[in-house]
Amino acid sequence: MPTDSFIVSHSLPLRGADINKLTAILSNMQGIQAICAEERGRQVTLTYNLLLVGLSDIENAFDVAGAKEPLGLIKKIHRSWTKFTEQNARDSVLAPIRDCCNRPPAGG
Repeated sequence: MPTDSFIVSHSLPLRGADINKLTAILSNMQGIQAICAEERGRQVTLTYNLLLVGLSDIENAFDVAGAKEPLGLIKKIHRSWTKFTEQNARDSVLAPIRDCCNRPPAGG
């Protein structure tokens, strides 16, 4: 199964985070492929393998680095939706493969 289709990229705000601490934590996380921290723009763009790490894990790293929650209802809804779609994609990949329901049983 090719894992290239599970590479995602997101930009996250750096509100209050220690950028050096954050990049050190993220660099040590399995599945993180690229980190582009823009202190001037106060955001981090991450590219990661969804099968190895998810937005929830990344948010934990942000918490450790002192980042604050995103402001605004739209940003919170967007993050929740992103977590949902990531989990849905992981669940779909990891689900056991079953026979199609339209096939008649063998030997009958």
